[in-house]
Amino acid sequence: MSTGSTEQGASPPSIAARLAPVGVLALAFAYFLVGQWQLQKKLLDDGFIELRMARNMAAGLGAVWNPGGEPTEAWTSFLHPVTLAAVVRCGLEPVRANLTLQAVSALGLIAIAGWVLLPRLGKLGTAGAALLGTYLTDEAGILRGATNGLEGVFFCFVTVLTWFAALRFLERPGRARAALVALGCFATALGRPTGTVFGGVVLALLFAHFAFGRERSRPARNAALLAAGLVALAGAAFVAFKLTYFGHLLPNPYYLKGTQVPELAIPTALDHYGRILLWLSPVLVLAVVFGARRWPGLLAEPSVRTRVLLTVLPPLVFLLYFGFFADIPRGQVRLFVPVHAFLIIGAAALLIPLKSAGPALRHTLTALSLAVLAYFGAWNYLEGKLDFPPRVHGPSSMVRLMEQIGRGLGESGLGPRATLVADSAGAVSYFSDFRQIDRGGLANNFLAGRHDPTPEEREAYVWAQAPDVYIGFEPPASPGAEKKEDEPLMEKGYVLDSLIRRRRTRVVDVRLFGANADIVHSRMRELRDGWHLVGLAVDSLYWERAWGLWLFAYVRRDSPHFDLLVETVRKVVDRTPDEIDLVDWRTPRPAKDATPGD
Repeated sequence: MSTGSTEQGASPPSIAARLAPVGVLALAFAYFLVGQWQLQKKLLDDGFIELRMARNMAAGLGAVWNPGGEPTEAWTSFLHPVTLAAVVRCGLEPVRANLTLQAVSALGLIAIAGWVLLPRLGKLGTAGAALLGTYLTDEAGILRGATNGLEGVFFCFVTVLTWFAALRFLERPGRARAALVALGCFATALGRPTGTVFGGVVLALLFAHFAFGRERSRPARNAALLAAGLVALAGAAFVAFKLTYFGHLLPNPYYLKGTQVPELAIPTALDHYGRILLWLSPVLVLAVVFGARRWPGLLAEPSVRTRVLLTVLPPLVFLLYFGFFADIPRGQVRLFVPVHAFLIIGAAALLIPLKSAGPALRHTLTALSLAVLAYFGAWNYLEGKLDFPPRVHGPSSMVRLMEQIGRGLGESGLGPRATLVADSAGAVSYFSDFRQIDRGGLANNFLAGRHDPTPEEREAYVWAQAPDVYIGFEPPASPGAEKKEDEPLMEKGYVLDSLIRRRRTRVVDVRLFGANADIVHSRMRELRDGWHLVGLAVDSLYWERAWGLWLFAYVRRDSPHFDLLVETVRKVVDRTPDEIDLVDWRTPRPAKDATPGD
């Protein structure tokens, strides 16, 4: 297969050839919008955290979890909820506002990548557009990230925007473009703490190019230093703001990942990106084989080398951070999202040396690229991820149940006048609008461990807040049992199986299930002596099958809203106290409509 004519002898693309790439990207984006519409209810429970924070900020309450409460960073990304709050202020409901923000981010990302690459691909523009389009059709990545309520696609857009600013600076360095690079790097750092690594690598590459490369230039080097200085000034201002407003600098310890080499991060990344690379491999192999002799000449240009490094190195460092140095929760591909975008951009960039290839190779690469795009689109339907004709998918089982509980509590009309203790800082509090205490500390500076309380101090803090409703995993203690040695349930049944023997591998597990048997039984005594057990919250069969847990629903006896809350909570329980057997608790029960899901 010949590579055909040289670039100098190649005829310019026809009008149809120029419009085809735009049409392919438009078709891919239309597919993305249909997929986003179908998956719009597939919110993660964690997504409601940032939605609630954004709603509070949009209402002028500040960065607080509970109205009137202390400022707290109940988020993974600072930039996302702040930007989302601005969109909500425009009149959109938070869920709809987030879908809009993610859609605009996806469109902006593809527009930037197309602006940079398509003019450089010549008659291979359609092939490049098809490869870029695969970013918009992958349910396991982009579509899920655009509908889960979190910051993934928006953060990815910010990183690509920073990359674009760096490329423009490389072409013509100056103060204005240095300021844009600085803005991008700072925004990336606000997008996620690890974005600091991404921006740092970008600044280092630009400085090295103009300070030590063949294109050394004092004005350009000084402009790169200006960008770094502006980032440093913005960072110092942000530090001052955080210390003044939040009273601390680092995120809540709940979000600080371990430094041990993880067991899950590398397989998670390989499982996701290995699938993408597998289907891109025919195009990549042809691009490498037939473009290999041209790359040495291209890479001889210092600016080309730096462009390649700007495309490869920052996301690679980002991936290595999560792959080797940080412990991440199971399956959290969203933490790798910039890698996904730059992988697709890099695949399309590999076609640049072949833009003047002969017709046979061009048509082959274009056909293969379009086939990959068609595969990713069809795979979603073949695997049941999307439907044809399109229909809106319902929420996952967990979110559906949490929403049902939250809406049920919301029917009381109490809103923030009532306080809820629940270990899931998400849909329950979002839909009930109750004040909430999350024992995991996700939205509470004290419980997050910022003040390093003992387990006993944590327990005392929770009960001292005089909560009205408790939804948790513990049953009430047996009558007369004043210490764990007197408790028969400590030696058999649900308490022994699900609470005492439960494997605790993370700090948050210890917080939710008690640091030891003494803590577990102290909670059980508190619930027996001061609380009215209404029943098992809907649908505890789901929790039992998924995690071997039950959700007990209580109302505090001396709550000023006791009668109203008991009446309300009865609507969100599926078993009353006399139907609960804590000893023979594994006896099969008829399944209800909820089953363990994603």
